[in-house]
Amino acid sequence: MKISVECLLLLILLLIFSWAAPTYAQSSTDKVYAFSQKSADQARLIDKPSHGKWLPIPVPVSNPTIGSGLMAALLYLHPSKTGARNPTSGIVGLWTDSRSRALGAFHDNYFADDRFRLRLFGGHTNLNLDFFGIGENPENISTQYNINADIMAVEFLARIPKTESWFFGFRHRWIKATVDFSRDWPFPGLPPLKQTRRNSGLGMNLSFDSRDDNYYPESGQQFSLVWIDDNERWGSDFDFDKTTANYKYFLPVNERSTLALRASLRHVAGDAPFYLLSQLDLRGFPAGRYLDNSSVSAHAEWRYKFFSRWGMVAFVESGRVAASLSRLERARAVTSYGLGLRWQAIASKSLHLGIDIAYSDDDNAIHLRVGESF
Repeated sequence: MKISVECLLLLILLLIFSWAAPTYAQSSTDKVYAFSQKSADQARLIDKPSHGKWLPIPVPVSNPTIGSGLMAALLYLHPSKTGARNPTSGIVGLWTDSRSRALGAFHDNYFADDRFRLRLFGGHTNLNLDFFGIGENPENISTQYNINADIMAVEFLARIPKTESWFFGFRHRWIKATVDFSRDWPFPGLPPLKQTRRNSGLGMNLSFDSRDDNYYPESGQQFSLVWIDDNERWGSDFDFDKTTANYKYFLPVNERSTLALRASLRHVAGDAPFYLLSQLDLRGFPAGRYLDNSSVSAHAEWRYKFFSRWGMVAFVESGRVAASLSRLERARAVTSYGLGLRWQAIASKSLHLGIDIAYSDDDNAIHLRVGESF
């Protein structure tokens, strides 16, 4: 049987995880080594929590999904009580030349000595995007649509007793979206599609996390298996479930560079709206360019710090989408690659602002970002 490159890398990474996870969960020397890779400012944070930091970020935005414009964020980087975990709160606004806009607020917290984790998000978006259809679309044909949505999400995780790095909890996602294709409807004689529907999904998250830092990890692993059921019993207009598996591995090459690896597998079963189908989150083309029930992807990124607060990345990514898991190995592989520049906004916090230039099989793009891609 022919095995795709992405599926093979996913299998290899899962084998690495099954071998290495007990070591990370039981060994304290690995954690000491991981912290030693950080700067002197960050090392002092481990011994004595600092005061919180306010970080206003006006960032020019340019990507193929929403166009060019400005993102303004006001972040509060809470004092780090555990060294490796950085609680963050923020308000984010977005305006682009495609007349897209968004406003949201979030809170990401680790408390009780990282025994519990809480993530909250709420926001409103009004985005003008391109729809490329479902499945493979090598001709790159698209039509425009508008999505006006209110979004809320909450996730709560608790550390599993007698473990150091395993967590289990629930996730809830609620979306009320009006989708309007009337701007560029491609079917003459048929009325344009415009409808308002609700999504409400409740599910579970099993995760493992031994990363030495949640902003800029230089060692450790992270694994998550998330299952969400979208059903009328939770107040949804749809009936489907979505399963997502993610695995990330961070290998310190030397004091200045890190190899970051990621594998992702997604699957949707049931009647899902197109904007919640499985997609490829590769760089180099618009988000939503490749949509279907199932997707698999593999990512490799080399991160190098040439100064204490300046760095660069080089990456290559590949993935596939298909109507089912069994068809993934026969689907067309999409590959992207590129380079990026990073700047650490605050000396004592390893949160980076960055720009990536990416080339893919069907397109190329510039991505401006806050934080790492994974």
